[in-house]
Amino acid sequence: MQKNSVMQNVVKNTFILALLVVIITALPVNASNSTHINKQYLIKMSLQEAQIIQQLLQQVEVGTQEVDSFLEIYTPLEQITDMAQAPAEEVTLKLPKKGPQNLLLFMQRATIPGGGAKQVEAIIKKVKKHLPKDSPFKKSPKAEAKSAVLQLTRQEAQLVQQIMDQIELAIPEIDPFLAIYMPIEQMLDTSQEADPTKETTLRLPIKAPQNLLLFMRRASIPGSQAKQIHKIIDKLQHAIIQHQHTTKQQQNE
Repeated sequence: MQKNSVMQNVVKNTFILALLVVIITALPVNASNSTHINKQYLIKMSLQEAQIIQQLLQQVEVGTQEVDSFLEIYTPLEQITDMAQAPAEEVTLKLPKKGPQNLLLFMQRATIPGGGAKQVEAIIKKVKKHLPKDSPFKKSPKAEAKSAVLQLTRQEAQLVQQIMDQIELAIPEIDPFLAIYMPIEQMLDTSQEADPTKETTLRLPIKAPQNLLLFMRRASIPGSQAKQIHKIIDKLQHAIIQHQHTTKQQQNE
């Protein structure tokens, strides 16, 4: 009965991710309105990273009033992806003064498979280096204390990773997603020789078990994995209950 209550609570509180995610709704700024129109930012990246940005921009919706700002980014991007050849080749993306911030604003509208989150995060970090100090993108979310405990076997961790790789992820969700994905990946990397049925303790941010449940709800699985997924969900619910119980005890002290 307590587990059902937890699941209902999770469903009702689907805004948890929204609290972790920074969603920026401002329209891109047209650099042509700036008095420093000759100012350019040179962002170095690999051809593969440039191609990823290009693919993301191709999928976003652009308002007619945003076309100029969009093309100030997309045109030079298209030029370097057409000229370069090797995926690892270093290229330089030249953007106008407002280009880096506008690029991030447009990217916020895109979605990616979870398996691409690390690559996109690396690209975002490179772009952020060229932002003005007062840019809202400069503000990094505060790291949560790792007080949630989750017990998973290697087999269960592999299954969770497979599910997270395939789900659709909004760009603003990358931080809470990687807060779960990276510890699981590290666990799998360090326990390759371990018994796949032996449980390992994962220490995660407070909201991670709830967020993982929300992410997993987006996936579909073959029926053959239903029992394993049910067991993983039970463990997540237990981690949530355990944290709630600990929090109440601390409040009563």
